[in-house]
Amino acid sequence: MRKKLSFLLVFMLVILGISACASDGIEVSDKKGNTGYIEEYRVAFGGDWGYPSPYSIVPRGPGFAYLQLVFDSLVWRDKDGNIVPQIAKEWEFDETKNQYIFTLQEGIKWHDYEDLNADDVVFTIEYMKEHRLPWLDIGAIKDARALDDKKVVISLNDYYTPFMNNIAMGMPIIPQHIFADIDNPNLEYTEKILIGSGPYKLEEYSVEDGNYSFVAFDSYYQGDVKVEKLKFISMSKEMQYSSILRGDVDMIMPSSDLIDALVDKGVNVGSSIGMVTKLRFNTEKAPFSSKNIRKALAYAINTEEIISIAQRGHGYKGESGLIPFNSRYYYGDVEKYDFDTRESDILMQREGYEKKNDYYYKNGEELLIEIIGYEGVKRDIDVIANQLGQAGFKTKSVYLDMATCDQRLNDGDFDIAVTEDGVTGDPVYLNRMMDSDVGDKFREENIDIINAINQQIYCKKESDRISLLKDIQKMYADSLPSYVLYYGKFNVAYNEKLEVYFTDEGYGVGVSLPYNKLMYIGE
Repeated sequence: MRKKLSFLLVFMLVILGISACASDGIEVSDKKGNTGYIEEYRVAFGGDWGYPSPYSIVPRGPGFAYLQLVFDSLVWRDKDGNIVPQIAKEWEFDETKNQYIFTLQEGIKWHDYEDLNADDVVFTIEYMKEHRLPWLDIGAIKDARALDDKKVVISLNDYYTPFMNNIAMGMPIIPQHIFADIDNPNLEYTEKILIGSGPYKLEEYSVEDGNYSFVAFDSYYQGDVKVEKLKFISMSKEMQYSSILRGDVDMIMPSSDLIDALVDKGVNVGSSIGMVTKLRFNTEKAPFSSKNIRKALAYAINTEEIISIAQRGHGYKGESGLIPFNSRYYYGDVEKYDFDTRESDILMQREGYEKKNDYYYKNGEELLIEIIGYEGVKRDIDVIANQLGQAGFKTKSVYLDMATCDQRLNDGDFDIAVTEDGVTGDPVYLNRMMDSDVGDKFREENIDIINAINQQIYCKKESDRISLLKDIQKMYADSLPSYVLYYGKFNVAYNEKLEVYFTDEGYGVGVSLPYNKLMYIGE
């Protein structure tokens, strides 16, 4: 297996940012893939996303997509968003004791052919409490104990609404006989940490090329894996189009402007809401600590023009309450910031600014705003800078690599930034976003929204949670720690070998890249 540890520095610098996309896949063509045995399936995708083990992946969407091939969790999500059995074949919730009882499948083997049992599940929870994963909070769990080899009881500290959607699905079960001897999993890069119970084993991994090759596990407990070898090949967007037409690869994630051409060539395509792109304000730095300034900037931005120019018409207008319109928790009756430079100017005057030589000044000092973002949002930044300049805001654009951008956000070393976040599945992503070093920051006067975000994950009644989430969206739109610009599109194009889909509400911790492991192992 080719591998080097040069990605360690990248991993240490990359701060949590859940990559994902939302639900409601939009099929552009009606063709379906073949579901027979496939010797090799090749996916064009790029970049080094770390060792596919819980403590060594780069904690973004692609890292999780690779991890889920090697490590199984208690439950999973199918194409339609239903929670289905994985390591656990059945489960029940005892409301009086606030505990879940999971019964495990028979005949589960680790990749070294040792048996997986309830003790491994208990060990996983205890180990992850001591060695916290940066991308999964299991603090809601009080304790766990095995009743026998196939039954485990997990007790919670309080009622925790997203337990099944987040912890049971997102927590990769690890082998006790391997990790019990590992004191610092963040620094362990040996092949033994790749021993999981998932449908695939890592065969080859190249840090230099960003290529991954997985081979089917011959003793997978859910039956034969229908794709024997799964390869992820690093390839530029420019090369992907011609490669799928030639048959060099079986699946690509093309830009939206190529969809029509692919359909004309008879290629299967589909799309889904992708990442949310936001204008993040440094609410701890003047003048952006002022809500009026944040709102003035929002009014000065024409989001439809950003979608038209920067995204070439492929995207969905943002919602100022953050939660996307296709979520069952979406609430649209919130404060809006439709493009209005006159309203922007009124708010700036309230804050003591006046225009001089086409730009805003206060107390004789020109307002200069630095916009930062990584190279992937460069076109968005260019359009925003032009719009703000026309509205009287002088700007300076700075383009950074992802790790440096994340570090500056973490350090609070920015004015405004164009960022991307995942808003898939259970709204526990609001808590991850708030707790993340690079997520939205709320000031002390926003204690109501902070409390509401914390409370929404403990609601016993769905109606109570819906009510809280409505309030959160109204408060978010009013407070405006970030301004939602648009929801991007994830696209997929694929041949006849396999039916490919986006998972409704995402899999794992909310990932909806079109790589759900169930596509490769059948129903």
